[in-house]
Amino acid sequence: MPLLELVPKNWYSWKFDILQNGGVVAQIQKMSSWKDRGEVEIEGVSYELSRERLMSGEFLLRRDGSAIARASKPSVLRNLFDVEYGGRRYTLKKASWLGRAFVLMEEEREVGSVRPVSIFGRRAEVALPDEIPLEVGVFLVWLVLILWRREQKNSAAAAAGT
Repeated sequence: MPLLELVPKNWYSWKFDILQNGGVVAQIQKMSSWKDRGEVEIEGVSYELSRERLMSGEFLLRRDGSAIARASKPSVLRNLFDVEYGGRRYTLKKASWLGRAFVLMEEEREVGSVRPVSIFGRRAEVALPDEIPLEVGVFLVWLVLILWRREQKNSAAAAAGT
């Protein structure tokens, strides 16, 4: 299971480097929260991260306009995604309602995870099965980042309202 490290560019940014064995293998360069859009560069190749429609529809990983992987969020109330890639189906879900860690499930078996290194930071360790290519792994990380960002905004709004 390859281990990746998710490292924010700086403390306030939602741009990230993804490292493997200490070297940068991918960069999440853009992340728009209100449109659920992003852009990632992997080994000089650009990929688009987006939703089918503005604020609705499936989440997609595209290269040159073609969908490589897709994810749906069956419930707005649950922190989980149903992910399809290469004829396989996975579920990416929050490990516990209390923490920020996510697990990747294939059927009923945990096959990967995205786990924060600390309670407050956005640095994380990512473990993925060997059969998932890096670009799909980055897509999974992006899905987790979307939910982390939403949680952060909701917490800030709740704190401002008190």
